[in-house]
Amino acid sequence: MKQHIVYQITDSLTNKIYIGSTTTTLDRFKKYWGSGNAIMAEYKKRGNKKDFSKKIIALCESKAAKFELEYHLILKMNATNTDVGYNLDGSPVKLMDLSPKDLLDFILTRENLKLSDFNWYNK
Repeated sequence: MKQHIVYQITDSLTNKIYIGSTTTTLDRFKKYWGSGNAIMAEYKKRGNKKDFSKKIIALCESKAAKFELEYHLILKMNATNTDVGYNLDGSPVKLMDLSPKDLLDFILTRENLKLSDFNWYNK
């Protein structure tokens, strides 16, 4: 079963981190090492991933929740600072990857709202 995963990769030589998210099975995640340009360039430069460790931070209930947590952690951990991390930007949301429902969930979650907060919503 596919999971919405938020994870951290740590470089043991520099202590730099990469915060990422993916939707995949746990078995496939074991082989997945991120897709960010900076972290991928570092793997290529070294020729391997032996100096990197990976851990799951959270399993989320939806893509929207996954993107929200990833965004929060990138900012909180200052992972876009090149002295600290490999994330290139603090906006990981890939809007084209979201279904209309997930996009709406993401927007409402960011604003701490729910559909029932709107007068036009009928149950």
